[in-house]
Amino acid sequence: MLYVIHFLEGIIERLGVIARYSLLALVLLVAGNVLLRYFFSISPVPLQEFEWHLISPIALLGISYALKHRADVRVDVFYDRFSLKGRALVDLIGALMTIAIGAAIAWLGLSYTEQS
Repeated sequence: MLYVIHFLEGIIERLGVIARYSLLALVLLVAGNVLLRYFFSISPVPLQEFEWHLISPIALLGISYALKHRADVRVDVFYDRFSLKGRALVDLIGALMTIAIGAAIAWLGLSYTEQS
């Protein structure tokens, strides 16, 4: 079981690196698009569409990396008052909801992928 956990953590680390470089690419694309619009009054549609398509993978890949490194944002109004078991339960429910939402997005996105 420990092997599986280490294997998954390695995958999450790689996904975090992919998300990091995708975010850098997104920033550079947006900056380039703004400069093209400002200086040359042109706005290439393919660049804009590529920017839009980069946002989803960044968010979905970044979620697992943020959770692993405890860099997620949480409202600690109630969380700090729970026992360790209560916190673990909240973390488990949050992880399961994240997996369910990611799976739903992937499932619903299949029809759009097929249409493309």
